Amino acid sequence: MSTPAYPLNSVDRALSLIFLLGERESLRVQDVARDLGIAASTAHRLLAMLVHHDFAVQDRQHVYRPGPALRMVATEAHEPAGLVEKAQDHLDRLSAATGETVHLVTLEGTGTRFVGGAETVRPGRVRSRVGKVLPAHLTSGGKALLATLTHEELSELYPQGLRLRTEAAGPEFAALLRELALTRRRGFGINVEGTEHGVSAVGATVFDSAGRGVAAIAVAAPSVRTPYRRLMELGEPVVDTARAVSRLLYRRVLQEAAS
Repeated sequence: MSTPAYPLNSVDRALSLIFLLGERESLRVQDVARDLGIAASTAHRLLAMLVHHDFAVQDRQHVYRPGPALRMVATEAHEPAGLVEKAQDHLDRLSAATGETVHLVTLEGTGTRFVGGAETVRPGRVRSRVGKVLPAHLTSGGKALLATLTHEELSELYPQGLRLRTEAAGPEFAALLRELALTRRRGFGINVEGTEHGVSAVGATVFDSAGRGVAAIAVAAPSVRTPYRRLMELGEPVVDTARAVSRLLYRRVLQEAAS
């Protein structure tokens, strides 16, 4: 897209900063100044304005992170209507039962968008990922959702196979197909440090009334307390929770049809 004839530098910088904050998840004034090519004083004023409008929050270490307004915009743009609200009680209960952080994700192209969840207070916990997008073929929830697609749909989604990032290892397309076949048989996907060192997860699909996978629920935990056997044990409560949310969505459709 070409540059507008009369660009507003202040607006351009503010929007660039919003994108940068959403991508990095944490920024300092010097990071913004370097990456946007602006003075530190200008970067500080821009960040202060984002904080004023709740697009950013600042912690005690003077690190800026995505604020509620930014997370709300990212979430509402990608979630099925009412999904987070319908699922929240179940996410909270699953987090309490497992003692781990729970994520709710949707499929966005070849990525999984984190749209909701419940963060445990347990020490050493995995932090919330709301608003973040990670490669679907590497996340447990993404694998669960990809496993609901046909071979033709997967081929359309990955017409040139998998283009892997150098910083994230992952399977080739044929290996992905084998992984998804295993996911279907098992009923849930697993991720053992595929997206982040020291973090493993188990994810299961939430279906709508037509049997389409619309989201996935995942339990994420430090790998040190989730060996393979523990991941398999977590599969049952994750699947049960995904089924409960699926029934809620189906019930809503029936209620709307009857009204």
